Amino acid sequence: MLGKRCAACSHVANEPSQSTCELCGCELDSIVTSPAKRPRHGVSELAPEPPPPPEVPVRISASKVAAVCGYHPFAELHPLFLDHLYQDAAVRSLDMATVGLRLVSRDEEVEQLLSQAKRAGGRDAAAAAELGAVLQRGSSLQTAAGVQRLTQKATALISGLTKVSAPQRAALQSGVATSLNTGFGTRHEADALGLYERRTGCTVRETNESLWMWRFSPDSCRPPWVRVS
Repeated sequence: MLGKRCAACSHVANEPSQSTCELCGCELDSIVTSPAKRPRHGVSELAPEPPPPPEVPVRISASKVAAVCGYHPFAELHPLFLDHLYQDAAVRSLDMATVGLRLVSRDEEVEQLLSQAKRAGGRDAAAAAELGAVLQRGSSLQTAAGVQRLTQKATALISGLTKVSAPQRAALQSGVATSLNTGFGTRHEADALGLYERRTGCTVRETNESLWMWRFSPDSCRPPWVRVS
């Protein structure tokens, strides 16, 4: 059925011979082919709601259970929360693109703060250079006492920075300490497991050889343990 559309309010007149819009009084110009429906003035048709997103299970690795439950005294809540909020890297990227932000890793944050201190010049630049040397030495430390001494030295250097804000100093301190401790733990993981076996009499096996998933599901028909790799 032919009708005329109003350029001002998009109302479509029922009568093709009509020359003015009965709603706003403007001249009807374009002729359209459309059903003779009369939408209410000022009310637009709503698009259908998109289907609900699929349910994504929260995955908590065995090594993070103590931290998630609050039993790990050295766990940091901010990265822990983000890691478990964004179970999928694609979802994280979508959210960051939507709000125009980019999440930086801890190593990137430390590098950016050290660069900022170096650009400030003077004592801050010297302290930043020495912090870089601390991180370099920390990558080859073989004793926990050595890690502790370097961490204390880094703390003293960071507290003396004057061109870096207090929150940035706290972030730098956390990043440097985590880098030193995590690196030491990674290098000595096998030694720690051997000590655990000697003290407990237990045998640790398949530490990284297989991935097992323990499903907490209301569906009793599904097996709780599933080997996925």
